[in-house]
Order: sequence, then C-alpha cells, then structure tokens
Amino acid sequence: MRLTHQLRSLHDGILVGIGTVLTDDPQLTVREWPGHSPQPIVLDSSLRMPSSARLCRRNDKRCWVLTRAGHDRQLAGQADVIGLPGDPTGRVDLFAALQWLKQQGVRHLMVEGGAEVITAFLKAGLADAWC
Repeated sequence: MRLTHQLRSLHDGILVGIGTVLTDDPQLTVREWPGHSPQPIVLDSSLRMPSSARLCRRNDKRCWVLTRAGHDRQLAGQADVIGLPGDPTGRVDLFAALQWLKQQGVRHLMVEGGAEVITAFLKAGLADAWC
C-alpha cells in the first residue's frame, strides 16, 4: 500500500476505468506517503459514474470523468464530465484523452486500473513503464 501511495505522489494524474470505480469505489489519494494526491480521472465511455462514488465526494480535487462526446450530463458532487471523441470500438479515444489531459497540465499520468484500461494503453503503445 505504501509503495502504491508513493507512486501516486509522483504523478500529476491517476486514471482508472469505470469498472474499477463500480467494483472498488477507490479514493485514489496519497494517504500512506507524504506528498500531494494526483488529479483523479475516470474513463467512462457510457457515463455510468455514480455521483455517490468517493471520487465525487473529495474536497481537495474534483474528479474528471472522461466520456464520449454526446454522453455529457451533470454529476452531483465534485466531478467534471468531459466529452471527448470516441474510438472505433465505442470507447473514449485514448489519444484524444491524453491530449486533453496534457492541455490541463497533466504531464505524468499513472494508469492504475483496471485490466481493460491497462490493456488498452499497452495495446495502443501508450505506456512508458509498468510495474
């Protein structure tokens, strides 16, 4: 747990898929290590993000929910919904997502999960390192 939190503290943003949010309801903060918590980011192509998720109830940072353009709606709590282009499979285009994140100042992104999101980044050649 301490290693995970240390790794989180080294990144500007931390990204998970909606499956991780629905299954684990993570906080994505740095609690077991000194440092700043990264910007929480959720990939959610169908906008299933529950406003009751802990990521929507943080006081330090608003969660960014990246969805496909046209799926925009408001979420209660501390979340901003960002509509981005979709890819041919109907998911959020990862290249567009990374470009948008870079424009927001996210230079170091930790992709924490789940398996589908990590696999998508690896298949697209968008991972610099993994552990």
